[in-house]
Amino acid sequence: MTDKKRTGLNNQKRSVSVLSVPFVEADILTTGSIYAALPPRSLILSVTIVVTTVSGTSSSTIDIEANGTVVANENAVTVAGAIVGTVVAAAAYLATGGNIEILAGATTPADGALVGDLVIEYVELDKTNGEYTN
Repeated sequence: MTDKKRTGLNNQKRSVSVLSVPFVEADILTTGSIYAALPPRSLILSVTIVVTTVSGTSSSTIDIEANGTVVANENAVTVAGAIVGTVVAAAAYLATGGNIEILAGATTPADGALVGDLVIEYVELDKTNGEYTN
């Protein structure tokens, strides 16, 4: 048996990174907007939308895309507070990195009121914090 624990990056701890960006409805209505870029070999762990001013459009939703693929689909934005999106597992790993976009969902927010923050937790698989796990 070969002990690979201390070889290269094996067993080196990775820290969770948090992306937090504000958004407003006007920026996401027609074509969406790019808010950040995640580095290559990133793994998205969670997506949360913090709605500070709700959309007045009944049943309105937004989508979060990474590298052109939806990672959190049809997130309701009609209630204030933290809305936890369901991460689409097939889209969570970004081998080449990618842009983070917010787009209107199936029911477009359309009254101009929506304001919030997008919070994404992710791990950069090539970035370590210098500590080892036993």
